[in-house]
Amino acid sequence: MTEFIKQNKLLSIFLLADLFVVLLSFAFQDPVITDSMEHLRASYLVSLGDVPYRDFFEHHHPLLWYAFAPIAAVLPHNALLSLYVARFCAFLSSCAMLYVLYLIIKNFVGGAKLFPYFVVLLFLAYPCVYSFSSFKPDAFARLFYFIGLYCFFLYIKEQKTRFLCLCFLTFFIAFCFLQTFAFDILPLIIPALILFYNKPVFYRDVGVALILPAIFFVIAIYLMIANDVWKPYFEMNWLFNKEHRPIIYADTVSTIWDWMWLFVFALIALIFQLKNQSNVYFKILGWLFVCEIVQHIIVLAIYPHYLVMLFIFSAFICAPLLYRFWHHLLTKFVKTLIIALFILDFAVIASFNQVQYMQIFNKVNSSPDNQIVNFVFCWLNIYAPKINFYTVMPHRLAAVDNYLYNRFPDYDVNKFIQENKIKYIDYSENNLTFFPPTLQERFMISEETLREYEEIDENIYQRKDTLEPVSENNQ
Repeated sequence: MTEFIKQNKLLSIFLLADLFVVLLSFAFQDPVITDSMEHLRASYLVSLGDVPYRDFFEHHHPLLWYAFAPIAAVLPHNALLSLYVARFCAFLSSCAMLYVLYLIIKNFVGGAKLFPYFVVLLFLAYPCVYSFSSFKPDAFARLFYFIGLYCFFLYIKEQKTRFLCLCFLTFFIAFCFLQTFAFDILPLIIPALILFYNKPVFYRDVGVALILPAIFFVIAIYLMIANDVWKPYFEMNWLFNKEHRPIIYADTVSTIWDWMWLFVFALIALIFQLKNQSNVYFKILGWLFVCEIVQHIIVLAIYPHYLVMLFIFSAFICAPLLYRFWHHLLTKFVKTLIIALFILDFAVIASFNQVQYMQIFNKVNSSPDNQIVNFVFCWLNIYAPKINFYTVMPHRLAAVDNYLYNRFPDYDVNKFIQENKIKYIDYSENNLTFFPPTLQERFMISEETLREYEEIDENIYQRKDTLEPVSENNQ
């Protein structure tokens, strides 16, 4: 290690900056804290025995909630502690993913010497920094996906059945964390057929490797049917995710275009290297990169952290090139650019820290009686008693689910707020403008309801009879 630092001083500084920025992000920043709250809340409800899709609304695959439920069950009901425990689990999962990526690079993409360059490139993309410790199914799905990809490469190299079995099993686990990983797994069928189409033993191995995933799949289907959740599961995970985007994000432009310059550069780097590249594993990574670009052009990528897989594949492609030209005069510009991007990472963390978010988070979670209804940022009281089906996503996405499938047609938002004396409302009338007119009418919070509330922060309203009285000394 000492020798590496002596020989690679600037690179070592970059790697240290990577570590520092990731730790800073873990401690002070999480732009997708709303998702962390959502998955914490769902895990807590599962720990109480609730069944997703039947007992509460959700539109993700459930493995994360069942995996974290035992931890949620033993944690004290302190939302801030629970949030950081959950994010630490995500952090560990991402660290494990980095180790798997190291194994892929060491054994299949040019050797361990490339890994430091890969890491520097990866964390230049700010979404890779803040998503590293976000408690979302993505972090856990990525870990199992790359374990599966590593096993797939091992199978290509050694053609041993056990590697394909591990590959299929870990791919299935990744899918159970997040259904969109199906679109990262399916493209591997083409290189597999190209490499093994005339080898009968491959088809036998595929049959053997499918046994465990098929057993778990049948068990999952049986449990869903037995718990009467198959139909709502299908609606909330597949139909809803397809149909709600044109309603909520009709005017949104995919974030892939903000980063397209980077992906075009990676594509040029890929073409440049493929001219003299006989490494089949690098070619497969290039194929997955291209498929990922096509996927995000076709499907709207609403937020930058949806592009993390693209950033990973881009770093795979560009790391050999950066290593090759690291000591070349031309890389002075690249090194200057890297320093500028590191400064940008630190600036974004400093500017968009979660201090204000945490103030609202702590206020909402200060008591289990602090029920909240939202249309803006999806603030949640993690340990509040469940009082309706849409308790995890009280209204923004839940309103669309209600509209699309006529679930609970008599659901009246104003009646719900008034009868339950909801303490907080996270609401802006402007956030309803993207809804169809009938949905706006149904979920518009009335002036009569809002008269009972006072705005205590931007778009955050608190019920007036719960406000602390202002003492004469403070007047």
